[in-house]
Amino acid sequence: MNYYIEKMYLKWLRSTDSKDHCKMRAYIEKNYGIKIGKYTYGYNFRDIAKGTQIGAFCSIAPGVKIGLMNHPMNYVSSHPFLYYANRGFCASDREFTQKEPAIVEDDVWIGTNAVILPGVRLGKGAVIGAGAVVTKNIPPYAIAGG
Repeated sequence: MNYYIEKMYLKWLRSTDSKDHCKMRAYIEKNYGIKIGKYTYGYNFRDIAKGTQIGAFCSIAPGVKIGLMNHPMNYVSSHPFLYYANRGFCASDREFTQKEPAIVEDDVWIGTNAVILPGVRLGKGAVIGAGAVVTKNIPPYAIAGG
């Protein structure tokens, strides 16, 4: 769907949706493959990888990126010229294995500009500080930053 048409549709959807945004969540799951729980707010679904699951009552600040793709480390270079055909160095696009999707359990608070890498699980009630780069699982009710 055209970006501007989708933006207008989403604005209309928000205005007609219920308090828990069930229509919006269903639209995002159907079109982007992201499951979002009730009453979770603040997310930008364009900054969340397909397959990511986010629980209910989560608070997500602006600029957060969740589960987005990494460069493969098993090639000679991590630059895309080695795995995209349009760069001219291979005949067809190469697939590489991506880790499991990120999982954010219920009642998690993620601060501004935090980056959650693929395959990471944030336990229930965890707090992720602003600007943190989360590379490993965070246990329930833990605070992570840095």
